[in-house]
Amino acid sequence: MTPVAEVGDSAPGTASNWSALSLSYAAVGTDGGVAFVGTAGGLEGAWFGDPGSLELAGIVGDAAPGTLSTFNDFTNSNGITPVTGFGVAFHNRLADTNMSFWTASSGPVLNLLAMEGAAIPDATANFTTLNKPSINNDGNSVFRAQLDAGGTRTLWFSPAAGPAASIARNTEAMSAIGGTTYNGPGANYSANDNDAVSFTCSLLGAGANDQVLLSLVAPAGAPVLVAREGDITPGPGTTEPFATFPDCHINDSGDILFDATLGGAALAHNNTGVWLYDAGTTSLSEVAVEGDAVPGVAGAFFHDFQELFLANNGVLAIVAVARDTANNTGSLIGRGVWIDAGGGLELVALVGENAFEKDGVTVFGPVTSINQVTMSMDGDLALEMNGGSSKGVWYREATVAATTRLQIALGDKTYDGNRQVRIVSGVDLPEAEVFTPSGGGPLGRARSLRNDGVPLLHVKMNSDSGSYEGLYFAERQALNFFITSTSEQAPGAAVGTEFESIRPAASMSENALVAMRGYLRVGTGGTALADSQGIWAEELVGGVPQLTLIARSGEATPGGDTYGQLPVNPIFNTAGDIAFPAELDGGGNALIAGPIGSLVEIAKTGELVGITGIPSGALYEYVRSTFAYNDNGNLVAGCTLRRDSGLGITVNNDSAILRHGLSPRAIAREGASVGAGAAGVFDHLLNRPVLINSAGRVAFLANRKRNPALSITTDNATAVCYHNGSSLICVAAGGAVAVNPGGVQYLKPSDLTFNNANRIGFRTTLQGGGVTPGVNDVALYSSNAGAAPVLLVRTGTTQLSGFGPAGVDPAATFIGINRPDSDAASTLVFRATLTVGAGGVIASDDEGIWTNAGAGTTALLLRKGGAAPDASGVASTAVFESFDDPVISLDGRVVVGANLRIGVGGITADTNRAIFVSDSAGVFYRVVQEGQLMDVAVAASLGGGTSSKAIVEVGYPNTGGGAGGFYKAINSEGFVMTYLTFEDGETASMVFLVP
Repeated sequence: MTPVAEVGDSAPGTASNWSALSLSYAAVGTDGGVAFVGTAGGLEGAWFGDPGSLELAGIVGDAAPGTLSTFNDFTNSNGITPVTGFGVAFHNRLADTNMSFWTASSGPVLNLLAMEGAAIPDATANFTTLNKPSINNDGNSVFRAQLDAGGTRTLWFSPAAGPAASIARNTEAMSAIGGTTYNGPGANYSANDNDAVSFTCSLLGAGANDQVLLSLVAPAGAPVLVAREGDITPGPGTTEPFATFPDCHINDSGDILFDATLGGAALAHNNTGVWLYDAGTTSLSEVAVEGDAVPGVAGAFFHDFQELFLANNGVLAIVAVARDTANNTGSLIGRGVWIDAGGGLELVALVGENAFEKDGVTVFGPVTSINQVTMSMDGDLALEMNGGSSKGVWYREATVAATTRLQIALGDKTYDGNRQVRIVSGVDLPEAEVFTPSGGGPLGRARSLRNDGVPLLHVKMNSDSGSYEGLYFAERQALNFFITSTSEQAPGAAVGTEFESIRPAASMSENALVAMRGYLRVGTGGTALADSQGIWAEELVGGVPQLTLIARSGEATPGGDTYGQLPVNPIFNTAGDIAFPAELDGGGNALIAGPIGSLVEIAKTGELVGITGIPSGALYEYVRSTFAYNDNGNLVAGCTLRRDSGLGITVNNDSAILRHGLSPRAIAREGASVGAGAAGVFDHLLNRPVLINSAGRVAFLANRKRNPALSITTDNATAVCYHNGSSLICVAAGGAVAVNPGGVQYLKPSDLTFNNANRIGFRTTLQGGGVTPGVNDVALYSSNAGAAPVLLVRTGTTQLSGFGPAGVDPAATFIGINRPDSDAASTLVFRATLTVGAGGVIASDDEGIWTNAGAGTTALLLRKGGAAPDASGVASTAVFESFDDPVISLDGRVVVGANLRIGVGGITADTNRAIFVSDSAGVFYRVVQEGQLMDVAVAASLGGGTSSKAIVEVGYPNTGGGAGGFYKAINSEGFVMTYLTFEDGETASMVFLVP
């Protein structure tokens, strides 16, 4: 969420902070500007502008220009609205009790439009009563007033800068019907952005048919008769006449949506309805009539119409109450919302019917109440609703058959600038406390939904640090959190010590804290080459992430040695523990792990191994290797043992994969059997890819020793192995027969992924019958806890065979499949290319990102040539050109780097690379892009401060598995770890959040 104003923040134009922000009186303009009522220093006031640059329009006690009074009461119904490109329009009851209408532009420059007790423009009478105005996006308004000359009722049009002009007045002639005069003009009225007005009134001289609905172009236009009491309604089979016109709304085309009561012989259960006037054809059409069957729900019928909406593009919506019989004898069902986006009325929401979660598929639960509805200028809807014991805001796009999706609900997580979670405890659309026909927009009335579908909300939140309340835009856009950059002061080092570079592939834990490796700038803060490397990790200090120095070359290790080089990035687990290998200054190396501040040497050159399965007395020789670290403090890594003929440790068995921490054990040892399922023994095990999950189970890739007798060659020596905690299983090995498809053999398994559900994923080349290299010789497999692997997808296969790409022509085939990554359940995500010429595939759309849920069915996420989303998740004019290998979080969110097509959508060689992340509903957002400007630290030696610099390179950690025990670019909350390079060579570490 993007904050607009938060209780406790400084209130612009005052010396105080906001102590309250109105739940009801807040609105958004078509250009994204806001206007709202708040309280600061115990005084109520009105603010307006863009978030981040708000201005005070007026506050209680301020002199009201052009009057002899001061501002007093700002909380009048529907009393404030932003004006596009102008400022704000509001009404205020002054300290002398007179109601007044105002506009304000930046400054603020206040303009009084009308005031009770003031003379009308021709000075022939005074205003006595002002009714609330209908204000368009230009700040022009229409309002009804009474005059002190015999209580005359009048309807006025006022430009944003005034003065007002009368457009209808009691006793004046009404030219649309000869011989009639206005009697009660402006009972209901609406203004559009072309200064056209629709209004209802009663007439004199019209006999029994004195109620009419009119439209005119204000202030000089002649009235046009739209509907009149006694006219027969145009609805199908309807013979009843119009009686009264309670409400009307006009759009910029001059079309009018209105409701009416019926007279004549209309029965009690069908005496109200909604009609649409088409200004182009001057014709009326029925939208809905009381007693009609409601669309979308069997056995439900319209009972009462409460709220009408009409957008400029012709989209309309109605809020109505439904009942369970057509003849008004049954029970009420409750309030509902229907939209017509060009295909007839469609159900948006109805009490008792299910609402859907953010993905539009998962059921949230039945709606128990609909509290407030608002429409954007484009016809999109936002609804505040209750469902069971929860409450939220839903969004419905103005397209045919769109799904109403949850945007935010009680219990949702948001984050502050320190990445600390806030839990939503209250959420309301402005005007939500009282459901009224006068609220909601889109024309002439206050709105709380931007044209891009983002609502303005009043939200309450709780966190460990306290409670929060304010106005926020609920936009699902990536938030950014700067960790550090080159030229900044290095934490834990002497004052003046600067980072020279931030190394790529930093590690992020599931709680969004970062550990990283960096180089210090020699010569700053006394730094020499020997102590210029370090490892830093974030820890919470007072709830705020603080980067802490963990290890530095030239300083003491936990075991009393001295750190030499720190050549490998650390791994950071969710418990806040860190692990990393280090060279030692006196020779040899060590594995270091543990909580920040309590690190220990897990293993060190020359120390006893002391692990079951390794000969007693064996010493470590080399322990810097690929390694993985889980949330329970288990570390698994390859190492070599010091050769010792007395202990039987020779060149043929001197390497092993060992698990440290709880229940340490030897997972595998060179020369030992590769486990059940394959022949052969392990070859050298140092630097083999290895992963560990939260239960301490281990999966790894290893080579077997060549053995002609067993047909183990250099080409097929690789095996996928799994240790289940007590024994070793060979899941797949080169030369072994694959279960599916029959008769095919694995050739060279690679690219391992492993998760907490003990699912192993891997890519492999194939050989054997029917295999053609470069056509159908690559596949992805999945094994559940070491069971026989299941084929997920294979090159050369089509959708019709069950293994092809969904989302493209079923005749399309894969020709290339890349490294997979896995979530915490069974889903793999991978990059793949398609065969040009099959299924209509061409060179400009032959690559994509797919997922497979483990059952052989693939789903397309992104495709080359497809529209790339922008920072708000909306399709842009840029298109994808190519992709990196993706990474998936434990809960299924995907991050992927992509190149954009140069020359399309304004993309150049300087802006053609970006990182995209999906949210919990699967919607992708652009989080960072080359060419984007960011404020980055300037070295103290160059004057310090910050400078706006263009990003020239973006990257993210893209290795590891769903076990979370390795480098992982994204966590389950939507935080994604990136590293950036700027135009001057500076580098930075940054975390983005897609909630």
